[in-house]
Amino acid sequence: MSNNVGTQRSPYSIFTGPNLGYVMEMYEQFKMSPESVDPELAEMFRSFGAPSVDEAEQTQSMAATAVPAVNFGKVLAAYTLIDAIRAYGHLASDIYPLNDRPKDSTRLELSYYGLTESDLLSMPASLFLKTPPTNVENGMDAVNYLKSLYTGKIAYEFAHVIDEEERSWIQTRIENGEVSINLSNEDKKAMLERLTKIEGFEKFIHRTFVGAKRFSIEGLDSLVILLDELVRRSESQRMKKKY
Repeated sequence: MSNNVGTQRSPYSIFTGPNLGYVMEMYEQFKMSPESVDPELAEMFRSFGAPSVDEAEQTQSMAATAVPAVNFGKVLAAYTLIDAIRAYGHLASDIYPLNDRPKDSTRLELSYYGLTESDLLSMPASLFLKTPPTNVENGMDAVNYLKSLYTGKIAYEFAHVIDEEERSWIQTRIENGEVSINLSNEDKKAMLERLTKIEGFEKFIHRTFVGAKRFSIEGLDSLVILLDELVRRSESQRMKKKY
């Protein structure tokens, strides 16, 4: 049978990563023994021929077929682990300076999914990351890299976002390092001072206006900036009057 013609969309375009690798493996099996393949797959192979993929899908399929067929279950387990790091990493993040709250890293452990380091070392990083950094070469590197992002000093929780495009945008920015910042010691001190002022001002408002509507940290920060400016102007005018 001939492959797709004209502008008809290939049915193989819905498969990516290890799923695409699996379909290609099934096609090879189909060529040797058609009756050993699922009837629906066999019919698709008869109608459309060999899996036809574009350049991006071809890269993923090569990565997928680099993993031995006997480890297909391991690949799925690794995918589940990667998703868990993105969804539950915030539960194991290091965001409490006093370290007085328990961290839940159970679902981030390799053993939880029946995986070992050697399993992940045999898998290319491109299976799990669209554009892995140059120093991320295999599945183990990918897991460690994502853990450094999602369980560090800043936590991200966005699995609840319903819009797939929005969720993908957030994930891409996190994993590309676009939201990471490196602060100097002076910058850290300035930020701590600002947060301390905001916290103090919020407590003052709460004591003074009990039960009143509270401000977000952004709103309080704006008010603190305004108050600082008013204090500065008041001090300036006082100095002018003095002299």
